Amino acid sequence: MRKLLVVFVSLCCILSCFCGTRNLDKFVYRADENSDFEANEDYYWQLCTTRGLDEATSRMCARFRTYEENKRKAIQNEISDLNSQIDAIKADILNQGQRINQINNTIASVQEQIKGIEIEVKTIEENIDDITNQIIERERKIEELNDGIKARMAASQARVSLNSYISFIMGASSFVDLLRRISAINQFTEYDVSRIKQMEEEKVLLQKDKEELQAQKDELNKKRVELETYEKDLYTLRRQAEELIAEYRRQAEYLNEMKRQQQIDMQALRDKIEEIDDALSGYYPSPGFIRPLTGGYWISSGCYYYVPGVPSSGFHPAADMAIGVGTSLYAIANGYVVATRGGCGYGWLGNNCNGGFGNYIVYMIEVNGTCYFVINAHLSAIYVSVGDVIHQGKEVLGLTGSSGSSNGPHLHLEIIRFGTMGIKNAVREYSSVGRIYYTMGRNINWACAYRGAPCYENPLEKLGLVYQGSY
Repeated sequence: MRKLLVVFVSLCCILSCFCGTRNLDKFVYRADENSDFEANEDYYWQLCTTRGLDEATSRMCARFRTYEENKRKAIQNEISDLNSQIDAIKADILNQGQRINQINNTIASVQEQIKGIEIEVKTIEENIDDITNQIIERERKIEELNDGIKARMAASQARVSLNSYISFIMGASSFVDLLRRISAINQFTEYDVSRIKQMEEEKVLLQKDKEELQAQKDELNKKRVELETYEKDLYTLRRQAEELIAEYRRQAEYLNEMKRQQQIDMQALRDKIEEIDDALSGYYPSPGFIRPLTGGYWISSGCYYYVPGVPSSGFHPAADMAIGVGTSLYAIANGYVVATRGGCGYGWLGNNCNGGFGNYIVYMIEVNGTCYFVINAHLSAIYVSVGDVIHQGKEVLGLTGSSGSSNGPHLHLEIIRFGTMGIKNAVREYSSVGRIYYTMGRNINWACAYRGAPCYENPLEKLGLVYQGSY
């Protein structure tokens, strides 16, 4: 189907050489809806890159150019969204990387704690071994003493008969001597018994120390098990973070590939738009307005009066944007330069150079099907000439200043609605009149709020500015 459309357009172009571009009208206006542009894009692209089109076809092609420009902007927005997603993924990767570092640091700390516990456990085990050996030694000595006492008691009983034992006791000369004789029989065991008792006490204390050390060892082993479990959990977390980073990188690669394809599509659209621009002699309507200065200014007067709502302050169908001399000035929309006047130096209130406007530029624009002419006054330099095609926010038209009737550096901006006759007709009509104000009066009755075109628009409303606001 597309090949048939291309052949059809080519035949029409051949016929136009014989019949003139007016004969294209019968098939040019298939539809100017975006859906028709989308369904027959190749057809419109072939047509709108053909030179020598009549004004009606050019206007239709200008709308097609806007459609293509909107597509390019949509792709640019998609690229911006992709960049935002890629940036978010990069941030996620960075966060996960930092998280892995923290996990690694925690793992190292846990491992150090486990090593410390192992050293403590080893020391406790050595102490327990020492105490166990001491207890064994005490038990051995107690047993030796017991054995010694038993042996001596047995030997004593073997040597001393019962009669001899009684004779020895009864041979006491006094009661004191009797006690002494009785105690002498058992005296040789008291020392051994006391030593046994002392060693039994020491053995009990050693056993208590051993039990305490064992309790410490058990507690340390419990803590070690907990730390080892924690260490395993940390390794699991680290593995999950590494898997997340791998997944984020896969997503980033996918988004980067999508962005690359979008950039290819956007470049293809840009090339198409340039071809359409070339066929339209570089002009196409604008979908909206932009501000003529990039920043660093404030609104020093209102519209439609110098002080809004105060008629006694004087009629003022413009916006004054206070800014230093020499600031770059840009077009608020695409258009044609229709008038320029220079030759004025630094001015003052009441200076009548070029009617009080000082150095000025007037250019025609078309925005959303409506034509306007724009006045930029009080300039210090002019860089464009009558007939130049200018583009929204692209070329520097001139520099701000304070020429003509001015009390300080500022840009005087007027926007005058001209009608819906099409940019070329508007330029021709303006050129035939040759006056900066067309046939308009300088009073509130000519404001667009009170009448139709031609009329003074409020630049503050069109550009989203407020009186005494800074930008």
